Amino acid sequence: AAERQPRGSREAAEKRQAHRAPVDGNGGGNSGRASVTGASLEECLPYPHWRRTLGRLRSQVQSKADGNYDLHKEFLRKESKVQMDEAEDAMAKTMAFVRKESALQSGTPLPAAVDTSNPTTWKVSDVLAWLEEEELGDHTMAFKEHAVNGKLLLTLTEQDMYSSLNIVSPLRRKKLTMAIADLRAKAA
Repeated sequence: AAERQPRGSREAAEKRQAHRAPVDGNGGGNSGRASVTGASLEECLPYPHWRRTLGRLRSQVQSKADGNYDLHKEFLRKESKVQMDEAEDAMAKTMAFVRKESALQSGTPLPAAVDTSNPTTWKVSDVLAWLEEEELGDHTMAFKEHAVNGKLLLTLTEQDMYSSLNIVSPLRRKKLTMAIADLRAKAA
């Protein structure tokens, strides 16, 4: 007759062994180190609840890493925006200086000061000259492209400056808005 094995059959023992991953590199034994070759960390954990815990920990770490990545991206975006604004301001000052210097060297007279008493009668060329006087000459191409005359200039909003004229820097828009407000006050 078949010999009776204590505490389960031979098949049960094999199932228990199958749930345990080999911990040495040779598929058996107990050297205390997980096999590095061919087995993932989950396969090396002997109990299912340990594998579930590992999965939860990995998802928590991943969600925190994703959050930090988003914060890092936001920081870099803000930092590059500040640098772009500073570069735009420096470029505007440099361009104004270069225009004045090249006009002086070539003997070309600088544009005469624009009559600010009645800006509603200004043509596009007058608006462009006024922009140069206000050290906003780097935006003349956009104003020329959109044919901004005196009447249109006085009605511009910050949203118009951003969306239509593509003046990205908030400080440049503020400077232009303040200069337009001064024109309105002089014209009234």
